[in-house]
Amino acid sequence: MSDMHMQENIRKVTEAAKEGKNVSERSKNVGFILFLLFVSIFVLVLFALIAGFIINKSFVAAAITTLITFYLIFFVYKLITTKNITSL
Repeated sequence: MSDMHMQENIRKVTEAAKEGKNVSERSKNVGFILFLLFVSIFVLVLFALIAGFIINKSFVAAAITTLITFYLIFFVYKLITTKNITSL
């Protein structure tokens, strides 16, 4: 009996993951906040890498990393400020 109940729960979770319609807003918000947290940590690591490149007088690598970092920041800004995610 419990196996059938567990199979039904797994089936519901699988369908929700495929369609995305049954996922609650709270779950989506928590996922987005975690995504922003990890991207923020990654951006901080990139800024530290930029500082290391500048200290070692590797200005070309610092410039390339700076461009990548600012593109990533712009991407996250667009994600935060968009009203409809499918419009991106």
